Amino acid sequence: MTDLKNAAHEYFVKGSNIVAVKQKKPLDNWAQWQFQRQTQEEFENQPWNMADGFAIICGTQLENGLFIAAIDFDIKNVSEEAQTRGKQILKQLLTTQTEQTPSGGQHWIYQTHTKPRTVSSYHNEYGIELLGEGKLCIMAPSAGYKRLNDNTPTTVPDLEAELYKAMHQAGFKPKPETPKTNAWFDRNDLAGKRFTGKTPPCIEALYNGAKEGERNEHAIRLASFLINFRKLRADTALEQMRKINKLNEPPLDDKELQSIVKSAVNGGYVYGCQDPLLRRNCRRDDCPIAPANIAKMLSQEEKERAEKLLNEAKLLDHALAYGKRRLIGEDDALQSNFIMFCSGRTKYPISGVISGFSGSGKNESLRAIKPLIPKEWYFEFTTSTPEAIKYLPEDFDGTLLIYEAVGVKGDTGSLSLRAIGEGESIETIYPMRNELTGKMEMGRAKTNAKNFITTSSDIDINPDLYRRVLKHTMNHSTQLTKREVVHSVLEHAANHSTQLTKRVMAKKLSDAAYP
Repeated sequence: MTDLKNAAHEYFVKGSNIVAVKQKKPLDNWAQWQFQRQTQEEFENQPWNMADGFAIICGTQLENGLFIAAIDFDIKNVSEEAQTRGKQILKQLLTTQTEQTPSGGQHWIYQTHTKPRTVSSYHNEYGIELLGEGKLCIMAPSAGYKRLNDNTPTTVPDLEAELYKAMHQAGFKPKPETPKTNAWFDRNDLAGKRFTGKTPPCIEALYNGAKEGERNEHAIRLASFLINFRKLRADTALEQMRKINKLNEPPLDDKELQSIVKSAVNGGYVYGCQDPLLRRNCRRDDCPIAPANIAKMLSQEEKERAEKLLNEAKLLDHALAYGKRRLIGEDDALQSNFIMFCSGRTKYPISGVISGFSGSGKNESLRAIKPLIPKEWYFEFTTSTPEAIKYLPEDFDGTLLIYEAVGVKGDTGSLSLRAIGEGESIETIYPMRNELTGKMEMGRAKTNAKNFITTSSDIDINPDLYRRVLKHTMNHSTQLTKREVVHSVLEHAANHSTQLTKRVMAKKLSDAAYP
């Protein structure tokens, strides 16, 4: 026991905070030592007579001003493929103090100039975890642990960056974890407020428990959600955490659970939609929070592609090429639709009326472009169901998409639109049945919508909207019809026999023969 305590004290005098452990479980509450220097008395008063090992608290600052952290290579709870990949990564890391764990894994101990975050998202794929802030690393000569070399911890500028560098050198392309965000789920409008809404799917998934290797990561996110977003008392959150902990494989020690809750309280942690663990369980269509995020959460690869497109300054060309996959001969309509959708996110939105004969492709021109537009940017309905505007979300501030449908003209009671302020919002006026009298009357709905696009000419547009409404008439010329026929025939010819192509051509030409 004297040798164990003396070994622990050597780390203590260098600035590490120490936790006595037995069978890998802490023998003392260590939450406060994550944020303050452990005293000599606190070190001595731990139950060393019961301990069979000790751990350092990673992420704490040492006497020399550096931070201590470790790369943990696990071989017990991962596949053989993950072990092989992990060993390839270890070969690329700088040589440093290395220790073997009871299961045959390894701890690579480093000192770093940058305060290290804990990174656990690569555990299942590579068997690798960065033990940083809020993590314990059990050290030799604890029971089952032994030194593999005589090296001291190597100093690096940023251990997380070194890990990613080693992964790339080993031939892997990890996506770095996103740094801590300033607002839950990137919703700055909810910052500081108590959230009382439905639990989002990414958090619901944490209620199912976790396997060893991810329990702490699940727990700190759930505890932070309950305490820092729902604003629950710490003791109430702890009771919920204890129930969920029973589903973990195996459950965390209760002292460690208490420590995680205290970390959530003291650290004030928040997590955003880019967090790798939460993003893994994201279901945006079912999320009560994400719809207000008008921008799609992009991966690193998607961001790089998007930046490349922006630098090319050919967005309209790309939008046109995409739209022509579905509709040809209507280049102006496709480009103007794309512009109108995007203008709804600007200070001076442009609305649009697309006119033309029935079947001329008005609705199709919108459908051809719509996949390029985030769903949160528009709200769609038809002129035959104008009361649908009642179900418009209160926080919606995008484009109203109004499709042509059989109905009554605006001057006799169909849908009417008027502006409220310059590019601020749009008021809708629509016929509705009074539930008490049974009579039809005009209802009003003030929205935060910034513009509209409609394929119906029956909408009554108030004059205050005229100067920012773009009108476009679809091309229904004979020449365009012939081009569409040729385009369709060529598509069929690529995958069908000559005889079938002739039959298709005859049918297309026959269909196009109407006046």
